[in-house]
Amino acid sequence: MMKGHCIMKQLSYSNLKVHNEIALCAVNSLEIKDKIEKEFLKNRISYCEKWEEPGLLRKLIGIRPECTILINEMQIEKARELVEALNLGNKVQMIERPVDKTYF
Repeated sequence: MMKGHCIMKQLSYSNLKVHNEIALCAVNSLEIKDKIEKEFLKNRISYCEKWEEPGLLRKLIGIRPECTILINEMQIEKARELVEALNLGNKVQMIERPVDKTYF
């Protein structure tokens, strides 16, 4: 190779899928959200939170903001097991569906 010359390599792209978040569950209680969060952190489950403020009418009747917990689709089975093991009953609404939007 001659000094001052460089060789360019063609870029190789993979078929890696990104933005594969699943809406696992929704909660209205910060205490319940914290319990789920601690279990996920302890078990190395990647997650993020999406908070939605209720509309004016729902606020007037006392509805609190809702937190939807999103996880990577590759971790759904382990995440579901962890949430079910917490025995939260009707304090958590299981959703388990792909998200419509990209949040990252």
